[in-house]
Amino acid sequence: MYNRVINKGKKVAIFRFLGKLNKALYATFRHSSCFFNFMTSKEKFLEEHNSLSPVNLKATIGMLNHFKREKASLFKDRDWSIEKLRRPFILWVSTLSDSQKSEMS
Repeated sequence: MYNRVINKGKKVAIFRFLGKLNKALYATFRHSSCFFNFMTSKEKFLEEHNSLSPVNLKATIGMLNHFKREKASLFKDRDWSIEKLRRPFILWVSTLSDSQKSEMS
């Protein structure tokens, strides 16, 4: 039991240290625009998505524009985050017929 108390105390101390370190890093870099700039352009999203996708899920700029109009609630800013938007985009593209895809191209 004594060992558990020591381990719990170490964990608490580590979490406190990490919290202080996180605050210090934020205070240091909060004015640095390059540190928190993880935005992705539409072209970068298209390039990365197409490099990861099979032929039937490849996208075009027209498809991305149409997706943005239909799913406007996903876009709070101009960011095209691959982590945030790729899954909804794949689900959306998979519901399209070939004729709809060709119309958007």
